[in-house]
Amino acid sequence: EAPPSDGAISAKEAAGGKLVGRLVETNFGGDWFPGKLESFDSRSLKYHVVYDDGDEASIKFPDPEYPTRLKVGQTPTVSAGCVTAEDAAGGKLEGKSVEVLFADENWYPGQITKYNKKKGLYTVVYDDGDRDELAIPSA
Repeated sequence: EAPPSDGAISAKEAAGGKLVGRLVETNFGGDWFPGKLESFDSRSLKYHVVYDDGDEASIKFPDPEYPTRLKVGQTPTVSAGCVTAEDAAGGKLEGKSVEVLFADENWYPGQITKYNKKKGLYTVVYDDGDRDELAIPSA
């Protein structure tokens, strides 16, 4: 029986490396393994994934042999109020405080420190020192 592939990352979602920094789960032999998309190779179109158990892989999406899905609950909420699409897309959120809801259903506070115009992603530095590159949705 093939492993479930519901929610598998598509080529369109993965295009251009815009998922770098996102948390994922990859199905190996029927079990889901959590990890993080650490980098993107624009030549091979593969993401470098580092799994929580220390294993690493390079994956080009979609990968029917090893379906990979984004972990739910990574939608940042800007605590300073509503964000317009223009502000979110234009890099105008640097310095704003955010809270990020993760799959463990906990909110983690942090601050937006920079904007990567090429990727369209913000760097969020959490209060505990961890960091992620995330897309900030508009209201």
